[in-house]
Amino acid sequence: MLWRKNKTLALGLAAFLMLPGAVLAQNDCSAINEYPDWPSKDWEGGEYNHAKAGDQMVYEGSLYTANWYTNAAPGEDYSWTLVGACGEASSSSSSSSSSSSSSSSTESII
Repeated sequence: MLWRKNKTLALGLAAFLMLPGAVLAQNDCSAINEYPDWPSKDWEGGEYNHAKAGDQMVYEGSLYTANWYTNAAPGEDYSWTLVGACGEASSSSSSSSSSSSSSSSTESII
């Protein structure tokens, strides 16, 4: 019975991921270093020349997280995990809400 439930869950998830309208969220990468602009250095006076575990970098439009100390290009080997695609921050919703609130306040003044 347990296998049947897990199989159903797995098939449902696979079906969802294959839907043409399914959109995966994009990451805001605007404040993250882009390869080869390394985020870490070996010592205080040294040059930025590597990434350490947990550091994130952008490479070819995708966001990666370092699994451990590395100076390999993101995605080149197992020292990186692909997080997902980079996209613009969703600031349009906040600007549209501020413009609608300013138009509401203008209407109440008139």
